[in-house]
Amino acid sequence: MTIVAAIGRNDKSESIIKEGKELADAFQEELHVLHVLTESEFKDLEMSVVEKSGQPGGQENAEKLAADLVNEMAEDLIDDFTPVGLVGKVPHEIIQYADQQNAQYLVIGGRQRTPVGKAVFGSDTQTILLNATQTVVTVMTD
Repeated sequence: MTIVAAIGRNDKSESIIKEGKELADAFQEELHVLHVLTESEFKDLEMSVVEKSGQPGGQENAEKLAADLVNEMAEDLIDDFTPVGLVGKVPHEIIQYADQQNAQYLVIGGRQRTPVGKAVFGSDTQTILLNATQTVVTVMTD
């Protein structure tokens, strides 16, 4: 079993990584730190790779870049973790990866939103909480 900590590219990622590490240490489990690039981020990235190298970017390269981002964010905080990068719909990819890894816990970030904000914009956190099969730990921020 593993602990999966799903992070974005923001300042609350540090808290999510630290919480994931605490759980991994407490249960003597492996920690996977995951970042999912959205389809639009992937397309932007692919365009920049093509412009710089003249070679097509491809999903494999985008997943490697996402894993490199995880490494960059986590390496100063913790020593022992597996960086993972994926491309797709954020809640779906997080839940699917946690299921594939038979994760014991899933650590995600969340923020306060009004009911209208959730109805209009949706909520990745809410989607994960409602659909994940493992225990979800939510690290809340303002």
